[in-house]
Amino acid sequence: MDQKPRVLQICHDYKGPFCSVARHYAKCFEDCDVRTIFLRGEESEEIAATITGDVRFMGLSSKSLRGLKLIAAAKVASLIGEDVPDILITHRYKPFFVGLLLRVRFNRPLLLGVMHEFGFLRRFSRALLARFLSKGVHLIGVSEPVCREIREKVPKLSPRIHRISNAFERGPILDIISARRELKIPSEGFCFGTTGRLVYKKNHELLIRAFAELKGGERLAIVGDGKLRNDLEELVRQLGRSDSVIFCGSHTNAARLMRAFDAFVLPSGTDEAFGMVLLEAMAAGVPILSTDAPGPISVLGDGGLTFRSGDKTDLIARLKEIRSLSSEETAHLVARGSRRFSGEFSQQTLSKRLRGISAVADRIGTQVGADV
Repeated sequence: MDQKPRVLQICHDYKGPFCSVARHYAKCFEDCDVRTIFLRGEESEEIAATITGDVRFMGLSSKSLRGLKLIAAAKVASLIGEDVPDILITHRYKPFFVGLLLRVRFNRPLLLGVMHEFGFLRRFSRALLARFLSKGVHLIGVSEPVCREIREKVPKLSPRIHRISNAFERGPILDIISARRELKIPSEGFCFGTTGRLVYKKNHELLIRAFAELKGGERLAIVGDGKLRNDLEELVRQLGRSDSVIFCGSHTNAARLMRAFDAFVLPSGTDEAFGMVLLEAMAAGVPILSTDAPGPISVLGDGGLTFRSGDKTDLIARLKEIRSLSSEETAHLVARGSRRFSGEFSQQTLSKRLRGISAVADRIGTQVGADV
């Protein structure tokens, strides 16, 4: 019997969306011998059980992932042993660099570097490295703006840059009453909601300042935590809106709580490369108002309303607009989002596009166990 093709996936850790990302990429290769390695993070049987194939947790220190990452590459190589991969898939830059070292060591398997953020080759050393990448190295951007940035910086890589969006799988979603109870949001009244880390690129300050201008008795729920929480809470106090802005803190699997919101708002700025929370809102059937920054708009398409990125006045107007939609108009907006979600961000679409890369097909064939 012929040996199955081997696929090795390397992730920095499983924080944020990367457990889900690893799960969806591994599922694309159900017909292969697939292994996923998390360079950082404690061992978790719960996470391993959700991912196709063998899953390993290396628990490396941040120090071992600095510089040339030789220690990390050596430890991964030791773990691989004789099971030399046909394809290496890496998520984010540090795993990509480890993948480059492994590629040299293991007879140059195909390397797919998945770019989840802007600035993948922004540093001079990275851009210089890109000029020497061989034809066996391909880059995958999660959005067209991410791909465009690399094409403009290193034009010769253009034929080996592919746009493949992240996938998201619909899971159990709480009803509005249960979700609001868990988030400690009053059951009555219209509630805008947003989820995400409380960091600068998410632009929560803009949303809070715009919301403070509304006078219709609405509430704003902010799900997530981060270094800006104290500053944002102080801003809310200064604006006199502590009675209507609710900081819900961080919640595991916040996607299941989306129906607590009458409208989901993504205020992120131009540093946002994708916007996984938009997929969560689409999957939950919640109407969306999003920044028109290049990353988020490439995800949302016509699946929601948009405002001019960074423009408080326009955001205020759009908050009022989505608040005043009739039930019929809301249903139409949600239906557009659902169609967008099903067509662009399913497991089937991810598998088809990933396995459709000619270099991937050359290594392991075009048949897909996930029924693409």
